Order: sequence, then C-alpha cells, then structure tokens
Amino acid sequence: MPASLLADKRRRAARVALYGGLVALAAVLVVLAAVIDRVLEHQARWGEFDWESLPEVRLLQDYARNPTVAGSELLGAEFLRDVLAEAGVEATLERLGDGSANLWAIVEGASREALVLHHHIDVSPADNPEEWLHPPFDGTVEGPWLYGRGVFDMKSYAVAQLVAFLEVAPAERPPARSLMLLATSDEETDSRLGTQWLLWRHPELVERMWAVYTEGGTVEALTPDDIKYWGIEAFQFQLVRARACSSSRARLEALLEDLSSWPATEIPPALTPELARFFADYHATRSRRLTRLHLGSPETLLFNRRGLDRLPQFARDLMRSSVAPWPIRSDPGGGYSLAINLLLAPGSRPDEALDMLLPAWVRHGVSWRLEAPEGATHGSPVDHPAFRVAAETLRRAYPATAVGSYFLPYNITDGRFFRSHGVDTYGFSPFLFFTTDTVRADQTNERVPLPGFVSGVEIYKDVVRRLVLEP
Repeated sequence: MPASLLADKRRRAARVALYGGLVALAAVLVVLAAVIDRVLEHQARWGEFDWESLPEVRLLQDYARNPTVAGSELLGAEFLRDVLAEAGVEATLERLGDGSANLWAIVEGASREALVLHHHIDVSPADNPEEWLHPPFDGTVEGPWLYGRGVFDMKSYAVAQLVAFLEVAPAERPPARSLMLLATSDEETDSRLGTQWLLWRHPELVERMWAVYTEGGTVEALTPDDIKYWGIEAFQFQLVRARACSSSRARLEALLEDLSSWPATEIPPALTPELARFFADYHATRSRRLTRLHLGSPETLLFNRRGLDRLPQFARDLMRSSVAPWPIRSDPGGGYSLAINLLLAPGSRPDEALDMLLPAWVRHGVSWRLEAPEGATHGSPVDHPAFRVAAETLRRAYPATAVGSYFLPYNITDGRFFRSHGVDTYGFSPFLFFTTDTVRADQTNERVPLPGFVSGVEIYKDVVRRLVLEP
C-alpha cells in the first residue's frame, strides 16, 4: 500500500476515533446531566419539608448524639433502655467492663420462637471532627439529610427496629410469634464483647431465635427513579484472622510486598451454590450484555479465564478467597507483627486456604498464628419466610425494582456469628439510600437521606407486622 494512501487511512481512522469519542462523551454528559437534574429536583422538594417534626427523625437524632465508639456502648444501651421504659417495656442491660454493654427486650408471643431485630451500638471513631460540615455527634439535619457518625452504620437500622418493636409491644393480645430487640457492642472491632459473647453466654436466648435481621443488605440507586437492584444479604465470606510475627520489621515489609505482588489469577475460582443463587438473581439487572451472559452461566467461568477477567471487580472477587493485610505494628514485648485477614469463600477449608493464599515461600522465616474460622460454611436459605416477606414488601413498595439475594463481596457482619450458631440470618436494609451516601458510611460527613430513612421505617414496620402478627 502506498505511503500516502496509508497515511490517509490513518487520518480517517483517527477522525472516526476522535468523533466517536466525542459522541460517546456527549452521551455520558447528557445522561449525567439528567441524573443531576433529577437529584436536584428531589432535593429542592425534600428540602422544604420539616423533617425534625417526625418522631422517628428526632429519635435518630437523639441516638446519634450518644458518642458510642467501641468501649462506650453503655451510653447507647442506656438510651435504648430509657426509650423502652417510657413505653412500658422492660429491657435487660448487661454491662461488660467499664463502658461496653449489650441490651435485649422481648415481646412474648403465642410461640416462643422469636424474630430478632439486631443492631450493633458501637460506631467507628470520628477522626478529624474539624473536617466535618457539622459536629459528628450532633445529629444535625440540613435539608433532606441527617449528618452524624453512625447514622448510616447502623443507627438508622436501630431506630427502624425500635419503632417496629414498640408498635408490637403494646398489643392487647400476644402476637403469634415472639419479637426480640437485640443491641450489642464491639462490632466495629471483633464483637467479642457483643454478639460473640451473647451467643456463647446466653443459650437461653439463642434457642429462641427463629430468624435474625441485621445489617448487610444493599440497594443500588442513583436517584429515586433509578433503582437497579435491591439485595437482601444471605451469604458472606468466612473470616480467618492470621498474625505474622518477626523480630525484623524488614522481613514483614518484604512479606507485605510479596502479598501485594501475589496475583489473584493464581487463586483458582470457585462457585458455591450460594454464589450461583446470587448471580441468578443479579445478572439480569446488569447493563453490559457480556456481564449478563457470564453471570447468567457462572459455571463456565471456572474454566473461561478471559470471561472471568471481564467481570466487574467485585464479581471476580466473589469467586476467589482473598487476603487482606493490615499495617505492621510494633509489639509491646519487642518485635513486630502483621495482622492478616483471610476471606474464605463458603465451603473452603482453612488449611487449604492458608496454603493457597499464603504459600510456603511467602511464609518462610516468619512465625504464624492462625485463629479458628469465624462464620458458617453456608449461607441462609432464601425460601425462609423472613427472606420471602422482606423481598415481597420491598417489591410492593418499589414495583419496578429487582429484589433478590445478596452476597457481601468485602464486608463481614455479625450475621456470620448467628449463622455459625444455626440461626438463619439476613442483612435487610429497607432504606432507599443512594450510592453517593453509601460511600460516606464510616467516613467524614456520614449522612442519610431522610426521605429514604422515613419510608424505610414504614417498610420495616410492615415486614415485622407480617412476620410477628400474621405469620
């Protein structure tokens, strides 16, 4: 081909690529502008409402004003006890140490089996409060948002549970099924003084647990008119805590470097029944055709490495166990240690996972301690009434929205401890919280949109009524 003709073809190709890119960018900007317009429209309408006139909003404000970081949960437990006492409900408050506490209250039903509404009292520390728009423990309402540490994780859940519980408590006759409100400490660290303590020390409560609602659910939404998927968490990874110790900081730094360079592609993908169920619920809601095809036939991904690599990051990560190291720290007695979390796909064996995630060449010359796995090797059944009623209620509230199971990709919740004790547990969030607010959880300026919170309280009440009063 003559050089002049080749150059002309290249110029035409470059123009096509440039104009095509500009067209694609224009399309993205049009879509983005439409989303922003809808958000601004909703914000303007919501901002005119007096949200602080609603009792559930005031209750969330009051709860958020208790700085219940780990070790100070007693403040929150006493707040809950006092609210329950005002309604004539007696609660059990169990103090642990100087500032931690667990609390539970029960509405006795005709059946001793109880639906459990669980939340953790503790919140993440509010570092750098000067960077917040409002003081992190003031529970400030500005426009349609309520700001405060813990309002997303997870005091909004707590208030919905409390309101639903108090609606059942004064009934003239006992409900068909018992109802338990349960608030625990220490979830943001390891739950040793919270859920783990309660499950081991209070078997009389465990034997009554029919099903548990806790955190872990999700909603994918950009605006109230654009809800892509509503997931009820029924499955999550097992957690194994490992600790590497050495007298040499340099050796642990080398270990960190080895772990960062150890490619995930060396870890064979796995497909469990729980994961297959999630993909079956989830795949049709994806925008990309290839993603829909691959997640719709996930068994092919076990040998189709190219297809696996084309999945969104979180979907790829769901098919592999993973390792997550923490920063190196100096030990009080001398030497250094490195905490490492191993997230194991359901059905994995911890000893096999150790060899896979931390091969011998990585571990050489380092002392290791491996704790027992936390969590069950299975998920919770999606045909359980607690799952089914929650899903039906969400579909009724948002008819155009796909609702199904959810597999937590990275986080772990106290649900793993309930499941390991044989209790069916579901991460159920009834709140229409947008993605832009979800990413603020445990971060500076944590907030919740009050329209989604208020409507979520009503959904939670409806679900509890159906399971407890009309089982």
